[in-house]
Amino acid sequence: MKIDNYVPGATEGVAAQPVYDDIQGLMINGYRGYNYIRFLIFTIPEANIPAVREFCGKLVPGTADSPLTITPATRWHSQDARPAYRLNIGLTKSGLMKLITPPNYKTVYNKSYQLMARFGRAADPYSAANPYGAAYPATASSIGDTGPSDPSNWWQSEGWKLPNQTPANTSLDILFSLYAPTFEAREEWHEQLLKMIGDDSAVLAFIQDSDPLDDAGQQIQFGYRDGISQPRIAGFSETDPELDDRPDVDSWRFIINLIAGNSSSPPTYSAHPLLDNGSFAAFRLLSQDVESFEKFINQQGASKAEFIASKMCGRWRDGTPVEDSPAKPENLHLLGESLKGEYELNNFNYVAPSAHQEPKPAPLGNPDNGQACPYAGHIRRANPRDDNSVTGNSNMANQHRILRRARPYGPPYDPANKATIGQDRGLVGLFIGADLQNQFEFLMNTWIINGHFSTNDGSPNNSGYDPLFGPPPAAASPSTTEFSYCTGDPSNAADYETLQGLTQLIVTKGGLYVFLPSITALGYLAKGDIPTHVV
Repeated sequence: MKIDNYVPGATEGVAAQPVYDDIQGLMINGYRGYNYIRFLIFTIPEANIPAVREFCGKLVPGTADSPLTITPATRWHSQDARPAYRLNIGLTKSGLMKLITPPNYKTVYNKSYQLMARFGRAADPYSAANPYGAAYPATASSIGDTGPSDPSNWWQSEGWKLPNQTPANTSLDILFSLYAPTFEAREEWHEQLLKMIGDDSAVLAFIQDSDPLDDAGQQIQFGYRDGISQPRIAGFSETDPELDDRPDVDSWRFIINLIAGNSSSPPTYSAHPLLDNGSFAAFRLLSQDVESFEKFINQQGASKAEFIASKMCGRWRDGTPVEDSPAKPENLHLLGESLKGEYELNNFNYVAPSAHQEPKPAPLGNPDNGQACPYAGHIRRANPRDDNSVTGNSNMANQHRILRRARPYGPPYDPANKATIGQDRGLVGLFIGADLQNQFEFLMNTWIINGHFSTNDGSPNNSGYDPLFGPPPAAASPSTTEFSYCTGDPSNAADYETLQGLTQLIVTKGGLYVFLPSITALGYLAKGDIPTHVV
Protein backbone atom coordinates (compact mmCIF):
# COMPACT_ATOMS: atom_id res chain seq x y z
CA MET A 1 0.00 0.00 0.00
CA LYS A 2 1.35 3.38 -1.02
CA ILE A 3 0.79 5.70 1.93
CA ASP A 4 2.54 8.87 0.78
CA ASN A 5 2.45 10.25 -2.77
CA TYR A 6 4.46 13.36 -1.97
CA VAL A 7 6.76 14.35 -4.82
CA PRO A 8 9.86 16.24 -3.62
CA GLY A 9 10.39 19.44 -5.54
CA ALA A 10 6.82 19.69 -6.79
CA THR A 11 5.54 23.24 -7.01
CA GLU A 12 2.52 24.66 -5.22
CA GLY A 13 -0.68 23.04 -6.44
CA VAL A 14 1.11 20.63 -8.79
CA ALA A 15 1.64 16.97 -7.96
CA ALA A 16 2.87 13.97 -9.93
CA GLN A 17 1.52 12.64 -13.20
CA PRO A 18 -1.71 10.66 -12.79
CA VAL A 19 -1.60 7.42 -10.87
CA TYR A 20 -4.67 5.46 -11.90
CA ASP A 21 -4.30 3.07 -8.99
CA ASP A 22 -4.55 5.96 -6.50
CA ILE A 23 -7.78 7.47 -7.91
CA GLN A 24 -11.26 6.17 -7.16
CA GLY A 25 -12.71 4.60 -10.28
CA LEU A 26 -15.93 6.62 -10.27
CA MET A 27 -13.91 9.74 -11.08
CA ILE A 28 -12.78 8.30 -14.40
CA ASN A 29 -15.73 6.29 -15.69
CA GLY A 30 -19.42 5.72 -15.11
CA TYR A 31 -19.24 1.92 -14.74
CA ARG A 32 -21.17 0.86 -17.82
CA GLY A 33 -22.63 -2.59 -17.36
CA TYR A 34 -22.75 -2.28 -13.56
CA ASN A 35 -26.37 -1.21 -13.56
CA TYR A 36 -27.57 -2.41 -10.15
CA ILE A 37 -26.49 0.20 -7.65
CA ARG A 38 -26.96 0.78 -3.94
CA PHE A 39 -26.14 4.03 -2.17
CA LEU A 40 -25.60 3.64 1.58
CA ILE A 41 -25.18 6.49 4.06
CA PHE A 42 -23.73 5.79 7.51
CA THR A 43 -23.35 7.74 10.71
CA ILE A 44 -20.33 7.26 12.98
CA PRO A 45 -21.08 7.18 16.72
CA GLU A 46 -18.31 8.91 18.65
CA ALA A 47 -17.44 5.74 20.56
CA ASN A 48 -17.04 3.79 17.32
CA ILE A 49 -14.53 6.04 15.56
CA PRO A 50 -11.57 3.66 16.15
CA ALA A 51 -13.55 0.76 14.68
CA VAL A 52 -14.47 2.79 11.60
CA ARG A 53 -10.82 3.70 11.08
CA GLU A 54 -9.96 0.01 11.23
CA PHE A 55 -12.70 -0.68 8.70
CA CYS A 56 -11.27 1.99 6.36
CA GLY A 57 -7.95 0.18 6.49
CA LYS A 58 -9.63 -2.99 5.26
CA LEU A 59 -11.04 -1.06 2.30
CA VAL A 60 -7.59 -0.18 0.92
CA PRO A 61 -7.00 -2.18 -2.29
CA GLY A 62 -4.57 -5.02 -1.81
CA THR A 63 -5.48 -5.61 1.83
CA ALA A 64 -5.19 -9.33 2.53
CA ASP A 65 -8.39 -11.27 3.31
CA SER A 66 -10.63 -8.26 2.74
CA PRO A 67 -13.93 -9.27 1.06
CA LEU A 68 -14.43 -5.82 -0.52
CA THR A 69 -12.08 -2.94 -1.22
CA ILE A 70 -12.50 0.47 -2.80
CA THR A 71 -12.31 0.28 -6.60
CA PRO A 72 -9.46 2.33 -8.07
CA ALA A 73 -9.40 3.72 -11.61
CA THR A 74 -7.13 0.92 -12.79
CA ARG A 75 -7.58 0.34 -16.52
CA TRP A 76 -8.76 -3.20 -17.17
CA HIS A 77 -7.40 -4.44 -20.48
CA SER A 78 -9.65 -7.47 -20.81
CA GLN A 79 -13.21 -8.39 -19.99
CA ASP A 80 -12.01 -11.22 -17.75
CA ALA A 81 -9.96 -8.81 -15.62
CA ARG A 82 -12.89 -6.57 -14.72
CA PRO A 83 -13.87 -6.71 -11.03
CA ALA A 84 -17.09 -8.40 -9.92
CA TYR A 85 -18.28 -5.18 -8.23
CA ARG A 86 -17.34 -1.52 -7.95
CA LEU A 87 -17.24 0.21 -4.56
CA ASN A 88 -16.54 3.88 -3.86
CA ILE A 89 -16.50 5.99 -0.72
CA GLY A 90 -17.20 9.63 0.14
CA LEU A 91 -17.03 11.46 3.46
CA THR A 92 -18.98 14.48 4.62
CA LYS A 93 -17.32 17.21 6.66
CA SER A 94 -18.43 15.53 9.87
CA GLY A 95 -17.19 12.13 8.72
CA LEU A 96 -13.81 13.44 7.66
CA MET A 97 -13.44 15.43 10.87
CA LYS A 98 -14.24 12.39 13.01
CA LEU A 99 -11.72 10.17 11.23
CA ILE A 100 -8.76 12.57 11.05
CA THR A 101 -9.66 14.56 14.25
CA PRO A 102 -10.82 18.20 14.37
CA PRO A 103 -7.28 19.69 14.71
CA ASN A 104 -6.10 17.81 11.62
CA TYR A 105 -9.24 18.84 9.78
CA LYS A 106 -8.49 22.48 10.56
CA THR A 107 -4.97 22.05 9.16
CA VAL A 108 -6.30 20.58 5.92
CA TYR A 109 -9.03 23.22 5.70
CA ASN A 110 -6.65 26.15 6.14
CA LYS A 111 -4.31 24.84 3.44
CA SER A 112 -7.19 24.13 1.03
CA TYR A 113 -9.55 27.00 1.80
CA GLN A 114 -10.81 27.63 -1.74
CA LEU A 115 -11.80 24.00 -2.22
CA MET A 116 -13.05 23.33 1.29
CA ALA A 117 -14.93 26.56 2.02
CA ARG A 118 -18.17 25.27 0.48
CA PHE A 119 -17.54 21.72 1.68
CA GLY A 120 -16.94 23.06 5.18
CA ARG A 121 -20.01 25.26 5.15
CA ALA A 122 -22.07 22.23 4.25
CA ALA A 123 -22.15 21.30 7.93
CA ASP A 124 -22.75 24.62 9.65
CA PRO A 125 -23.95 25.85 12.03
CA TYR A 126 -22.84 23.79 14.97
CA SER A 127 -25.21 22.92 17.80
CA ALA A 128 -25.02 21.05 21.07
CA ALA A 129 -27.37 18.39 19.70
CA ASN A 130 -25.34 18.01 16.52
CA PRO A 131 -21.75 19.18 17.09
CA TYR A 132 -20.67 18.34 13.55
CA GLY A 133 -23.52 20.26 11.99
CA ALA A 134 -26.31 19.35 9.60
CA ALA A 135 -25.27 17.34 6.55
CA TYR A 136 -26.59 19.67 3.86
CA PRO A 137 -25.32 22.76 2.06
CA ALA A 138 -25.68 26.02 3.92
CA THR A 139 -26.16 27.55 0.48
CA ALA A 140 -29.20 25.40 -0.32
CA SER A 141 -31.39 28.23 -1.59
CA SER A 142 -28.74 29.37 -4.07
CA ILE A 143 -28.88 26.02 -5.86
CA GLY A 144 -32.67 25.82 -5.98
CA ASP A 145 -33.31 23.81 -2.83
CA THR A 146 -36.32 25.81 -1.67
CA GLY A 147 -39.99 25.04 -1.05
CA PRO A 148 -40.51 21.26 -1.28
CA SER A 149 -36.75 20.88 -1.90
CA ASP A 150 -35.77 22.67 1.32
CA PRO A 151 -33.31 20.59 3.38
CA SER A 152 -35.81 20.46 6.26
CA ASN A 153 -37.81 18.06 4.06
CA TRP A 154 -34.93 15.73 3.20
CA TRP A 155 -34.41 12.07 4.08
CA GLN A 156 -38.12 11.50 4.68
CA SER A 157 -38.53 8.48 2.39
CA GLU A 158 -38.63 4.83 3.36
CA GLY A 159 -34.86 4.70 2.89
CA TRP A 160 -34.33 6.19 6.35
CA LYS A 161 -33.11 3.39 8.64
CA LEU A 162 -32.98 5.10 12.05
CA PRO A 163 -36.59 5.30 13.28
CA ASN A 164 -35.55 6.63 16.70
CA GLN A 165 -33.48 9.48 15.24
CA THR A 166 -34.44 12.40 13.07
CA PRO A 167 -32.34 13.40 10.05
CA ALA A 168 -31.86 16.91 11.44
CA ASN A 169 -30.16 15.56 14.56
CA THR A 170 -28.13 12.83 12.90
CA SER A 171 -24.60 13.27 11.65
CA LEU A 172 -24.47 11.72 8.17
CA ASP A 173 -20.81 10.81 7.74
CA ILE A 174 -19.97 8.22 5.07
CA LEU A 175 -21.45 7.54 1.65
CA PHE A 176 -20.83 4.26 -0.18
CA SER A 177 -21.83 3.59 -3.76
CA LEU A 178 -21.91 -0.11 -4.61
CA TYR A 179 -22.24 -1.15 -8.26
CA ALA A 180 -22.92 -4.68 -9.49
CA PRO A 181 -23.82 -6.28 -12.85
CA THR A 182 -26.90 -8.09 -11.52
CA PHE A 183 -29.50 -7.73 -8.79
CA GLU A 184 -28.29 -10.92 -7.11
CA ALA A 185 -24.67 -9.79 -7.12
CA ARG A 186 -25.59 -6.47 -5.55
CA GLU A 187 -27.40 -8.24 -2.71
CA GLU A 188 -24.46 -10.54 -2.13
CA TRP A 189 -21.86 -7.75 -2.02
CA HIS A 190 -24.13 -5.64 0.17
CA GLU A 191 -24.25 -8.41 2.78
CA GLN A 192 -20.48 -8.77 2.61
CA LEU A 193 -20.04 -5.03 3.16
CA LEU A 194 -22.31 -5.01 6.21
CA LYS A 195 -20.41 -7.96 7.68
CA MET A 196 -17.15 -6.08 7.22
CA ILE A 197 -18.54 -3.04 9.01
CA GLY A 198 -19.84 -5.08 11.93
CA ASP A 199 -22.12 -4.11 14.79
CA ASP A 200 -19.89 -1.69 16.68
CA SER A 201 -18.76 0.50 13.83
CA ALA A 202 -20.59 2.81 11.42
CA VAL A 203 -24.40 2.67 11.61
CA LEU A 204 -26.57 2.55 8.50
CA ALA A 205 -28.77 5.65 8.29
CA PHE A 206 -30.10 5.73 4.73
CA ILE A 207 -30.23 3.44 1.73
CA GLN A 208 -31.32 4.00 -1.87
CA ASP A 209 -31.22 1.53 -4.75
CA SER A 210 -30.94 2.26 -8.44
CA ASP A 211 -32.15 -0.41 -10.85
CA PRO A 212 -32.01 -0.07 -14.65
CA LEU A 213 -35.15 0.91 -16.54
CA ASP A 214 -33.96 -0.76 -19.77
CA ASP A 215 -31.61 -3.59 -20.68
CA ALA A 216 -28.70 -1.28 -21.47
CA GLY A 217 -29.12 0.81 -18.31
CA GLN A 218 -29.24 4.01 -20.36
CA GLN A 219 -32.74 5.38 -19.76
CA ILE A 220 -33.89 7.79 -17.05
CA GLN A 221 -37.39 8.27 -15.68
CA PHE A 222 -38.34 11.08 -18.10
CA GLY A 223 -37.65 8.64 -20.92
CA TYR A 224 -34.45 10.15 -22.28
CA ARG A 225 -31.32 8.21 -23.10
CA ASP A 226 -28.77 9.30 -20.50
CA GLY A 227 -25.02 9.30 -19.89
CA ILE A 228 -24.23 10.69 -23.33
CA SER A 229 -22.25 13.85 -22.66
CA GLN A 230 -19.45 13.90 -20.10
CA PRO A 231 -16.33 16.07 -20.01
CA ARG A 232 -13.30 14.68 -21.78
CA ILE A 233 -10.58 14.77 -19.13
CA ALA A 234 -7.14 15.70 -20.43
CA GLY A 235 -4.74 12.79 -20.07
CA PHE A 236 -7.47 10.30 -19.16
CA SER A 237 -9.69 10.14 -22.23
CA GLU A 238 -9.58 6.92 -24.21
CA THR A 239 -11.68 8.22 -27.09
CA ASP A 240 -10.35 8.87 -30.58
CA PRO A 241 -9.17 12.51 -30.73
CA GLU A 242 -9.58 12.43 -34.52
CA LEU A 243 -13.30 11.73 -34.19
CA ASP A 244 -14.28 13.18 -30.80
CA ASP A 245 -14.92 16.93 -31.01
CA ARG A 246 -15.31 17.47 -27.27
CA PRO A 247 -12.61 19.80 -25.93
CA ASP A 248 -10.20 18.54 -23.31
CA VAL A 249 -10.87 19.77 -19.78
CA ASP A 250 -7.85 20.05 -17.49
CA SER A 251 -7.79 17.07 -15.15
CA TRP A 252 -7.23 19.24 -12.08
CA ARG A 253 -10.83 20.41 -12.35
CA PHE A 254 -11.90 16.90 -11.34
CA ILE A 255 -8.84 15.28 -9.75
CA ILE A 256 -7.29 17.56 -7.18
CA ASN A 257 -3.72 18.74 -7.65
CA LEU A 258 -2.94 16.77 -10.76
CA ILE A 259 -1.56 17.95 -14.07
CA ALA A 260 -2.35 15.23 -16.59
CA GLY A 261 -1.82 15.05 -20.31
CA ASN A 262 -2.00 18.38 -22.10
CA SER A 263 -3.31 20.56 -19.30
CA SER A 264 -3.50 24.13 -20.51
CA SER A 265 -2.63 25.73 -17.18
CA PRO A 266 -1.69 24.86 -13.59
CA PRO A 267 -4.46 24.55 -11.00
CA THR A 268 -6.05 27.77 -9.81
CA TYR A 269 -6.09 26.52 -6.22
CA SER A 270 -3.78 25.16 -3.56
CA ALA A 271 -4.56 22.02 -1.62
CA HIS A 272 -3.28 20.08 1.35
CA PRO A 273 -1.58 16.80 0.35
CA LEU A 274 -4.43 14.81 1.94
CA LEU A 275 -6.57 15.97 -1.00
CA ASP A 276 -4.13 14.81 -3.72
CA ASN A 277 -5.84 12.52 -6.24
CA GLY A 278 -9.19 13.07 -4.53
CA SER A 279 -12.14 15.28 -5.38
CA PHE A 280 -15.44 16.64 -4.05
CA ALA A 281 -18.98 15.81 -5.07
CA ALA A 282 -22.59 16.72 -4.47
CA PHE A 283 -24.68 13.65 -3.74
CA ARG A 284 -28.26 14.28 -4.85
CA LEU A 285 -31.51 12.36 -4.41
CA LEU A 286 -33.82 13.98 -6.98
CA SER A 287 -37.46 12.96 -7.17
CA GLN A 288 -38.92 13.38 -10.66
CA ASP A 289 -42.61 14.01 -11.33
CA VAL A 290 -42.96 11.95 -14.51
CA GLU A 291 -46.74 12.13 -14.51
CA SER A 292 -46.69 15.96 -14.62
CA PHE A 293 -43.93 15.89 -17.23
CA GLU A 294 -45.97 13.62 -19.51
CA LYS A 295 -49.05 15.78 -18.98
CA PHE A 296 -47.08 18.91 -19.92
CA ILE A 297 -45.58 17.55 -23.14
CA ASN A 298 -48.94 16.08 -24.22
CA GLN A 299 -50.98 19.26 -23.75
CA GLN A 300 -51.09 19.81 -27.53
CA GLY A 301 -51.73 16.16 -28.31
CA ALA A 302 -49.69 12.99 -28.49
CA SER A 303 -48.44 13.79 -32.01
CA LYS A 304 -46.49 16.78 -30.71
CA ALA A 305 -45.34 15.38 -27.36
CA GLU A 306 -41.96 14.08 -28.52
CA PHE A 307 -41.21 17.36 -30.26
CA ILE A 308 -41.92 19.34 -27.08
CA ALA A 309 -39.86 16.88 -25.04
CA SER A 310 -36.94 17.41 -27.42
CA LYS A 311 -37.10 21.18 -26.99
CA MET A 312 -37.22 20.91 -23.19
CA CYS A 313 -34.11 18.75 -23.07
CA GLY A 314 -32.20 19.83 -26.18
CA ARG A 315 -32.15 16.18 -27.26
CA TRP A 316 -34.76 13.84 -28.58
CA ARG A 317 -35.42 11.01 -26.17
CA ASP A 318 -33.18 8.70 -28.23
CA GLY A 319 -30.27 11.11 -27.65
CA THR A 320 -30.28 12.94 -30.98
CA PRO A 321 -29.27 16.58 -30.39
CA VAL A 322 -31.91 18.97 -31.72
CA GLU A 323 -29.11 21.31 -32.79
CA ASP A 324 -28.29 18.74 -35.48
CA SER A 325 -31.79 17.46 -36.14
CA PRO A 326 -34.56 19.83 -35.00
CA ALA A 327 -37.38 18.10 -36.91
CA LYS A 328 -37.03 14.44 -35.97
CA PRO A 329 -34.86 11.96 -34.04
CA GLU A 330 -32.12 10.32 -36.05
CA ASN A 331 -30.47 7.88 -33.65
CA LEU A 332 -33.11 5.31 -32.77
CA HIS A 333 -30.76 2.63 -34.09
CA LEU A 334 -28.22 3.56 -31.40
CA LEU A 335 -30.44 2.80 -28.43
CA GLY A 336 -29.12 -0.14 -26.44
CA GLU A 337 -25.64 0.17 -27.91
CA SER A 338 -23.64 1.60 -25.05
CA LEU A 339 -20.74 3.15 -26.96
CA LYS A 340 -21.62 3.11 -30.65
CA GLY A 341 -22.64 6.52 -31.89
CA GLU A 342 -21.27 8.53 -28.95
CA TYR A 343 -19.40 10.80 -31.34
CA GLU A 344 -22.48 11.49 -33.45
CA LEU A 345 -24.41 12.40 -30.32
CA ASN A 346 -21.74 14.77 -28.96
CA ASN A 347 -20.12 16.39 -31.99
CA PHE A 348 -21.91 19.72 -32.17
CA ASN A 349 -21.65 23.33 -31.06
CA TYR A 350 -24.12 26.20 -30.86
CA VAL A 351 -22.19 29.00 -32.57
CA ALA A 352 -19.52 27.54 -34.88
CA PRO A 353 -19.93 23.94 -36.07
CA SER A 354 -17.56 21.43 -34.53
CA ALA A 355 -15.18 19.52 -36.81
CA HIS A 356 -17.46 16.52 -37.34
CA GLN A 357 -20.85 18.12 -36.81
CA GLU A 358 -23.46 16.72 -39.18
CA PRO A 359 -25.21 18.32 -40.91
CA LYS A 360 -22.81 21.22 -41.10
CA PRO A 361 -23.65 23.99 -40.46
CA ALA A 362 -26.57 23.36 -38.13
CA PRO A 363 -29.91 23.16 -39.98
CA LEU A 364 -31.11 26.57 -38.89
CA GLY A 365 -27.76 28.28 -39.17
CA ASN A 366 -24.90 29.18 -36.85
CA PRO A 367 -25.12 30.89 -34.50
CA ASP A 368 -28.67 29.68 -34.03
CA ASN A 369 -29.50 32.05 -31.12
CA GLY A 370 -32.00 29.57 -29.76
CA GLN A 371 -33.60 28.56 -33.05
CA ALA A 372 -32.98 24.83 -32.97
CA CYS A 373 -32.08 24.28 -29.33
CA PRO A 374 -33.84 26.73 -26.97
CA TYR A 375 -31.69 28.61 -24.50
CA ALA A 376 -33.90 26.98 -21.88
CA GLY A 377 -33.04 23.45 -23.11
CA HIS A 378 -31.54 21.34 -20.34
CA ILE A 379 -28.37 20.26 -22.15
CA ARG A 380 -27.72 23.84 -23.24
CA ARG A 381 -28.15 25.08 -19.69
CA ALA A 382 -25.82 22.39 -18.33
CA ASN A 383 -23.17 22.88 -21.04
CA PRO A 384 -23.46 25.96 -23.27
CA ARG A 385 -20.42 24.78 -25.25
CA ASP A 386 -19.06 27.56 -27.48
CA ASP A 387 -21.79 30.13 -26.83
CA ASN A 388 -20.06 32.97 -25.00
CA SER A 389 -23.26 35.00 -24.89
CA VAL A 390 -24.11 32.85 -21.87
CA THR A 391 -23.47 34.41 -18.47
CA GLY A 392 -20.14 33.25 -17.04
CA ASN A 393 -19.17 31.16 -20.06
CA SER A 394 -15.77 31.23 -21.68
CA ASN A 395 -13.42 28.60 -23.07
CA MET A 396 -16.14 26.13 -24.05
CA ALA A 397 -17.66 26.13 -20.52
CA ASN A 398 -14.71 24.04 -19.34
CA GLN A 399 -14.20 25.79 -16.01
CA HIS A 400 -17.72 24.86 -14.88
CA ARG A 401 -18.07 21.28 -16.12
CA ILE A 402 -18.93 18.46 -13.71
CA LEU A 403 -18.74 14.67 -13.90
CA ARG A 404 -22.24 13.25 -13.62
CA ARG A 405 -22.51 9.80 -12.05
CA ALA A 406 -26.26 9.48 -11.52
CA ARG A 407 -28.77 6.75 -12.34
CA PRO A 408 -32.55 6.33 -12.04
CA TYR A 409 -34.34 5.04 -8.98
CA GLY A 410 -37.87 3.81 -8.46
CA PRO A 411 -40.19 1.89 -10.82
CA PRO A 412 -40.74 3.08 -14.39
CA TYR A 413 -43.84 5.22 -14.90
CA ASP A 414 -46.63 3.34 -16.66
CA PRO A 415 -49.94 5.23 -16.96
CA ALA A 416 -51.68 1.93 -17.74
CA ASN A 417 -50.54 0.48 -14.43
CA LYS A 418 -52.25 2.27 -11.55
CA ALA A 419 -49.81 0.70 -9.09
CA THR A 420 -46.95 2.81 -10.50
CA ILE A 421 -48.79 6.13 -10.34
CA GLY A 422 -47.81 8.26 -7.38
CA GLN A 423 -44.74 6.17 -6.51
CA ASP A 424 -41.50 7.98 -5.82
CA ARG A 425 -39.03 7.82 -8.70
CA GLY A 426 -36.18 9.94 -9.91
CA LEU A 427 -32.41 10.27 -10.20
CA VAL A 428 -29.74 9.55 -7.60
CA GLY A 429 -26.00 9.90 -7.67
CA LEU A 430 -22.92 12.10 -7.58
CA PHE A 431 -21.99 15.31 -9.37
CA ILE A 432 -18.20 15.54 -9.16
CA GLY A 433 -15.85 18.51 -9.36
CA ALA A 434 -12.76 19.66 -7.49
CA ASP A 435 -14.29 23.08 -6.77
CA LEU A 436 -17.89 22.77 -5.56
CA GLN A 437 -18.51 26.50 -5.74
CA ASN A 438 -17.11 27.05 -9.24
CA GLN A 439 -18.52 23.87 -10.70
CA PHE A 440 -21.64 22.32 -9.13
CA GLU A 441 -22.93 25.46 -7.39
CA PHE A 442 -22.16 27.72 -10.34
CA LEU A 443 -23.92 25.40 -12.75
CA MET A 444 -27.03 25.20 -10.58
CA ASN A 445 -27.19 28.86 -9.56
CA THR A 446 -26.13 30.63 -12.75
CA TRP A 447 -27.29 28.30 -15.49
CA ILE A 448 -29.97 25.85 -14.30
CA ILE A 449 -32.24 28.05 -12.17
CA ASN A 450 -31.34 31.51 -13.45
CA GLY A 451 -33.33 33.46 -16.01
CA HIS A 452 -31.49 35.75 -18.45
CA PHE A 453 -29.26 32.81 -19.29
CA SER A 454 -27.93 34.44 -22.47
CA THR A 455 -27.67 38.02 -23.72
CA ASN A 456 -28.94 36.74 -27.10
CA ASP A 457 -32.04 35.09 -25.64
CA GLY A 458 -35.15 36.59 -27.20
CA SER A 459 -37.69 34.19 -25.73
CA PRO A 460 -40.72 35.74 -23.98
CA ASN A 461 -39.72 34.59 -20.51
CA ASN A 462 -35.91 34.86 -20.87
CA SER A 463 -35.77 31.07 -20.53
CA GLY A 464 -36.82 31.04 -16.87
CA TYR A 465 -35.94 27.84 -15.06
CA ASP A 466 -34.45 24.82 -16.77
CA PRO A 467 -37.76 23.19 -17.86
CA LEU A 468 -36.72 19.70 -16.76
CA PHE A 469 -36.39 21.09 -13.23
CA GLY A 470 -39.31 23.48 -13.37
CA PRO A 471 -39.85 26.43 -11.02
CA PRO A 472 -40.50 25.84 -7.31
CA PRO A 473 -43.85 27.09 -6.01
CA ALA A 474 -42.21 30.05 -4.28
CA ALA A 475 -41.03 31.33 -7.65
CA ALA A 476 -44.38 30.89 -9.36
CA SER A 477 -45.42 33.79 -11.56
CA PRO A 478 -46.54 34.17 -15.18
CA SER A 479 -42.92 34.63 -16.26
CA THR A 480 -41.62 31.48 -14.60
CA THR A 481 -44.35 28.93 -15.29
CA GLU A 482 -43.98 29.19 -19.06
CA PHE A 483 -41.76 27.31 -21.49
CA SER A 484 -41.03 28.90 -24.86
CA TYR A 485 -39.25 27.69 -27.97
CA CYS A 486 -38.55 29.44 -31.27
CA THR A 487 -40.53 28.64 -34.42
CA GLY A 488 -38.82 31.06 -36.77
CA ASP A 489 -36.86 34.26 -36.23
CA PRO A 490 -35.46 34.33 -32.67
CA SER A 491 -35.43 38.13 -32.69
CA ASN A 492 -39.19 38.26 -33.34
CA ALA A 493 -41.31 37.82 -30.23
CA ALA A 494 -44.16 36.54 -32.39
CA ASP A 495 -42.06 33.61 -33.58
CA TYR A 496 -42.22 31.70 -30.32
CA GLU A 497 -44.52 28.95 -29.14
CA THR A 498 -45.25 29.39 -25.43
CA LEU A 499 -46.63 26.58 -23.29
CA GLN A 500 -48.26 27.45 -19.98
CA GLY A 501 -48.42 25.47 -16.76
CA LEU A 502 -44.82 24.40 -16.26
CA THR A 503 -44.59 23.10 -12.69
CA GLN A 504 -41.74 21.90 -10.52
CA LEU A 505 -40.76 18.56 -12.02
CA ILE A 506 -37.75 17.77 -9.81
CA VAL A 507 -37.73 17.92 -6.01
CA THR A 508 -34.58 17.36 -3.98
CA LYS A 509 -35.22 14.63 -1.41
CA GLY A 510 -31.69 14.47 0.01
CA GLY A 511 -28.23 15.90 -0.48
CA LEU A 512 -24.68 15.70 0.83
CA TYR A 513 -21.38 17.32 -0.01
CA VAL A 514 -18.70 14.63 0.16
CA PHE A 515 -14.94 14.35 -0.19
CA LEU A 516 -13.82 11.48 -2.42
CA PRO A 517 -10.44 10.46 -0.99
CA SER A 518 -7.62 8.90 -2.95
CA ILE A 519 -6.46 5.41 -2.03
CA THR A 520 -3.47 7.03 -0.31
CA ALA A 521 -5.76 9.33 1.67
CA LEU A 522 -7.89 6.34 2.68
CA GLY A 523 -4.76 4.91 4.29
CA TYR A 524 -4.34 8.09 6.31
CA LEU A 525 -8.00 7.98 7.37
CA ALA A 526 -7.41 4.45 8.63
CA LYS A 527 -4.66 5.82 10.87
CA GLY A 528 -6.63 8.91 11.95
CA ASP A 529 -3.81 11.00 10.53
CA ILE A 530 -2.85 13.37 7.71
CA PRO A 531 0.38 13.87 5.74
CA THR A 532 2.76 16.12 7.65
CA HIS A 533 4.54 17.58 4.62
CA VAL A 534 3.10 20.74 3.07
CA VAL A 535 4.34 21.64 -0.40
